[in-house]
Amino acid sequence: MCRGKFDFLVRLPDPLLLYIMSYLELEDIARLSQVSHRFETLCNSDKLWEMIVQNLSGKITPEMRSLAQEVGWKQFFFTNKIQLQLQLRRRREKRTDSSESLSD
Repeated sequence: MCRGKFDFLVRLPDPLLLYIMSYLELEDIARLSQVSHRFETLCNSDKLWEMIVQNLSGKITPEMRSLAQEVGWKQFFFTNKIQLQLQLRRRREKRTDSSESLSD
């Protein structure tokens, strides 16, 4: 309690907090992560960064989702587009190479 008043923000369920946080600016997310252990955990969660990527990019292909789940959504968000394209191409090539070796 703060000065006899309830802090309703900490009473909100995680999914609702994540939804709200997904619309914050990056600087605000960084500041919020310093408020408490709970907010630090939420601000660094894959679910939050998945929502942020979804909000900014719209459509996430299955290939992008697979890569993001492999490296983490936060890392995926902060990786520049050229690096992402290179990683996706390497994954495709690896898949092609392994399917060719299976067919031999």
